[in-house]
Amino acid sequence: MAVLGTYLFIRATTPDGISYDPADEGYCEAYGITIDSSQVETVYLHPETILADPEAFLSSDIASLMLANRHVEANDPLDVHRWLMQIEKIAGLPIEEREQQTPYLFSRDSITGKETFCKIAAPHILSYLPKGTEISTTYYLAALDPINTGFFVRGGILTGLSHPVYEYAEIIFDQGSAPIYNNMVHELFHQGYNDAWLWQTEPPLENGALRTLLRGLQNDGIAVNAAYQITEYYPSSLDFTYSLLEFEPYVRYWIGRLNKVLDSAESKTVDELYVEIGWLYRHNVHYVVGGYMAGKIEEQLGRKALVATVETGPISFIQTYNSVTEEGMEIHFTESVNQPTSIYQNIRVAALDNDLDLVHENLAAIQDNPGSQPDVEADGYLLYNTGYILLKNGYIDLAEEAFRLNIALFPQVGAIYVGLGDVYVQRDNIPAAIEAYKRALELNERNLWVKVILVELQNDEP
Repeated sequence: MAVLGTYLFIRATTPDGISYDPADEGYCEAYGITIDSSQVETVYLHPETILADPEAFLSSDIASLMLANRHVEANDPLDVHRWLMQIEKIAGLPIEEREQQTPYLFSRDSITGKETFCKIAAPHILSYLPKGTEISTTYYLAALDPINTGFFVRGGILTGLSHPVYEYAEIIFDQGSAPIYNNMVHELFHQGYNDAWLWQTEPPLENGALRTLLRGLQNDGIAVNAAYQITEYYPSSLDFTYSLLEFEPYVRYWIGRLNKVLDSAESKTVDELYVEIGWLYRHNVHYVVGGYMAGKIEEQLGRKALVATVETGPISFIQTYNSVTEEGMEIHFTESVNQPTSIYQNIRVAALDNDLDLVHENLAAIQDNPGSQPDVEADGYLLYNTGYILLKNGYIDLAEEAFRLNIALFPQVGAIYVGLGDVYVQRDNIPAAIEAYKRALELNERNLWVKVILVELQNDEP
């Protein structure tokens, strides 16, 4: 209760933020940012089209597919019957009442203020990322499903306008769409980090669970800090993470719990570690501890030092934080970035260095002798990483060679088929790309975001 009291006191004095400037234009296009409100408009303005064929809508609307993916991840299937009852209720309202529903008003305001948002948010987020990072994306505004305030997946960013935190922030603090924009800033960093992490110079950790944990601390931590630093423009009074960042005893407690997991990591299997990391994630440790770490680095060393850790990797993030934090607040991870090299690590370095002869040589060597027991979490990941480095640098043939070799080694890993599909998209061979993505979905039905890619491709087909 003390935490909540502190929170309410701090946030009650938060500035009201800014209004949009009607003179702002061209900023979203310049940064490649689109805000798509079609799902909200269909729900409130044309619900009869959904009721005519609900299954078709849920399987073709991108925002709905993204929400379905989140439900699968949360092991909380969408209650389609309840959802349909909501649509029917909306359809029974006069159009004037539909247009006064809170999610619809939020959607309208978000579209109205989008150019000012792009003007403020895009350069702010780019200041936390290495030069040349791409942040172009599409925000999909969604109504009726309150499962999340917003999230990033490869297909774009979903903003959940029906989440109660937005409505309560409006009722209690009269903040309008500011909390929504604040969340959009957070997710925009994830879009940029998704482009930047590929080029990190640290060798990726071979332990997939630890790799997930440390990258989550850096990715989510800097996203939280970046959104926190912009509350002057876009306050979000009901985002509890921000007040918890200022409550050091709470942060200290969760650093201790995180360190217990790290201290025992060597004695755990990867699967056991994933269970413990999942528990940490359910308690938002990656947000609170990671956000505190990012804020401490920026406060003590400046934003450029924080960006340098994005260029280098998550171990650098921890080491930089540990160099400036107080005694007892350190993160217990001391593994050197100079890990023993393997042919799989060497090929990634060669791809980063654009040494194509060495890449080709190593691919041939792996094909001849992949090792006694190549490990998908370590070797497969590095080869997958290499394929995308080559693809993004325009070396399509070598990228295809890397992905095909990876498929030969690990034929049951769906993500590798996504990489092959991306190769076909670059070649404008859409039918082959669709087949590769379908195979990826067959191997891992939980990766419903692949359906988003398929819908987009099939919509684009003549």
